[in-house]
Amino acid sequence: MATTAPASTGPPTLQRNAVGTFGALAQSLGAISPARTVAVMGALIVPLAGTGTWLTVLFQMIVVLCTGWIIIRLARRFATTGGLYGLNSRCAGRLGGVLTALAIVFIGLAALPAMVVVFANYTASFFNLFGTPMSKPVLAGFCVLGAVLAAFFSYKEIKLSVMVMLALQALSIAMMVLLFSIVLAHAPHIIDGAQFGLHGVTVQGLALGMVIGIFAYEGFESATVFGQEARNPNHVIPRAVVGSLIITGLLFTFAGYSLVLGYNGHLPALIASPNPLTDLANRNGVHWLSYLVDIGIIVATFAVIIATINLVARSCSHWPASGCCRPRSPGSAGPPKPRSRRSCCSPDSGSRLPCGWFPPAPPRWCSPGRSSPSPASSPSPNTSSSASAEPSTSPASGTCTRSTSSPA
Repeated sequence: MATTAPASTGPPTLQRNAVGTFGALAQSLGAISPARTVAVMGALIVPLAGTGTWLTVLFQMIVVLCTGWIIIRLARRFATTGGLYGLNSRCAGRLGGVLTALAIVFIGLAALPAMVVVFANYTASFFNLFGTPMSKPVLAGFCVLGAVLAAFFSYKEIKLSVMVMLALQALSIAMMVLLFSIVLAHAPHIIDGAQFGLHGVTVQGLALGMVIGIFAYEGFESATVFGQEARNPNHVIPRAVVGSLIITGLLFTFAGYSLVLGYNGHLPALIASPNPLTDLANRNGVHWLSYLVDIGIIVATFAVIIATINLVARSCSHWPASGCCRPRSPGSAGPPKPRSRRSCCSPDSGSRLPCGWFPPAPPRWCSPGRSSPSPASSPSPNTSSSASAEPSTSPASGTCTRSTSSPA
């Protein structure tokens, strides 16, 4: 008589081979949210860097690319759903992995409510353009709506989640590029001598602008959480990380140059403007474009919420699988086994990154080409029936084994 196996009641598993290169790219771009950074660039970076804003953000991209190169090297060798936590635990051990995981969860849980509130504020500001004031209950409703929709897209299916993020980020970036292209087309001279000559720019201002602007790239490595869901993750994830950094850096450079050029070098007016992108559209006679730019910022903020949920959820789900919180069994017999400090950077792993401990040296009698201990220290044949065991080695393999003999 045929029997039917009971349905599995375990936790749902991640979908394999569900995310391609563009899906992983959407995760990293969604966490960065370039349009949201461009919207506040006039208030954060321009006051410090001045006409050298474009150079500051260009240096930022180079610095972050150097940092991302290390993550790319690890992502090419290891596929993990824990993101930086999973990769860092390979080289820094369990403690380093746990500290990284705690930092990711803390930042994610702190950023989620903030992004929900920013999404509601941007939405309310957009409706204010049409003379529709927003009350506090309506703002609270937008907060709940943004959180519920983002959680739905993240939980429903990863394909749906990344496609939504890709469409939203493409829309927001396209609106920014269109606005700045119109600014360049209406400018009397595309080549701005003041910006390329770095007039009034100081080294201190460039350095401070880099320090503040470096946080704009936060989350670029979040594509590394797709180690199980990506198709060929060792190739897809590094491409997504590099692609997100290059796209974001070029957009920031283009935006910084166009902002200063669109205001004709009047930096005080740019810094004092509460909404420089809307003012820039009005200056160039494309007021209708300001609405599209605002919509692009709203949807980019919504994409940040989805990307943050994806990042935190997969980092937390990797904890039980990795065993970082698994205590030692109290019933295990014998002393604890010595811990090998071999990491992803050991000589036999093929990596050249100087970021780990080399494995400890084997015993002298276990080295290749050497025989077992001398006969003087080994037991005589008459005592071969004793319960003691002596190490022996195979010169061909260089491995150390122990042979035991039972009493007669």
